[in-house]
Amino acid sequence: NATQAMEAVQARHEAETAQRAHQLQQELAAAETARVRILEQAIATLDRLGLIGQEIAGNLDPDRVFEALATHVGSLITSDLLIIYTYDAEQDCLVEAFSINHGERRTGPPIRIPLDHPQSLAARTARERKEFLYDRARGDLQTMPVPNIAPASTGLFGPLVVGNKLLGVLTIQSRTALAYDERERLIFRTLSAF
Repeated sequence: NATQAMEAVQARHEAETAQRAHQLQQELAAAETARVRILEQAIATLDRLGLIGQEIAGNLDPDRVFEALATHVGSLITSDLLIIYTYDAEQDCLVEAFSINHGERRTGPPIRIPLDHPQSLAARTARERKEFLYDRARGDLQTMPVPNIAPASTGLFGPLVVGNKLLGVLTIQSRTALAYDERERLIFRTLSAF
């Protein structure tokens, strides 16, 4: 009978509509859960950065500041190599002040990079006073290698500046391709500002 057939079609349509609404509610709940998780991670990172800033600002000993920075960078960002260069205005070059390679302090004479070095991203960062991201996977040209250290696949280079005065350059590097997305770059900028 036509009425029963029509009622069956309407019931099936209502069931499908209810099922789609239920699926949509589940997807919205999952998206909301993911958003809350991301916000919780962001808040935890901001709290951690605040504590790092307090620890660094409360310490005047450069070696202790560098050690704190290296410890915290490793806990927030994947980093096989961290180097802090200071700027030597008399020689117009960057001088390695502190470096950690796979958790160990690098030994040997400090690396010195003239500011006009054409292949050094650290020198370019200092000259232009801006951040650079190097990633071999994107086809970026090889940077100047660090002596006795395997070449990095990814690197972030940031100027250390107070007002207009160049203090040096911070770099973190990873053997992992595409290691630094926008989250890591924001953390790196914050740490550079400290």
